[in-house]
Amino acid sequence: MTSRAQSKSKKSQSTRPIAAPAELLAAAETAPSIFNIAAYFTSIYLMREKGYSWRQLEAWLEKFGIEISAVHLRRLYVSEDARLTELSTAELSALGCPQHMIDHYLSKQDPAQRLTAADPEGGKTI
Repeated sequence: MTSRAQSKSKKSQSTRPIAAPAELLAAAETAPSIFNIAAYFTSIYLMREKGYSWRQLEAWLEKFGIEISAVHLRRLYVSEDARLTELSTAELSALGCPQHMIDHYLSKQDPAQRLTAADPEGGKTI
């Protein structure tokens, strides 16, 4: 038997009780986030716009006490980028996005998606 198989066998013989699903869910809900990219997204977006690589961003963020791998940073960024594409101008403004960033995300949207609220008199976007 290999050491990996022995290790797995020992783990499966553990006397520790298995957590109930509700207990595990409660623990997951109260666990702190490892990194809230939404709070730093505008800064990261601007640095990417300036040509910083993911590795350079990793080192730059570390100077500010934020330790995150370049790979993890990119994955979170892509996820947040997709989420922001779905937001309206007002929602992007409320997040503190500069106008050129708002324009960028609006340009990625389908024209029908941009019409979040219509003006009853002229059918203009509010």
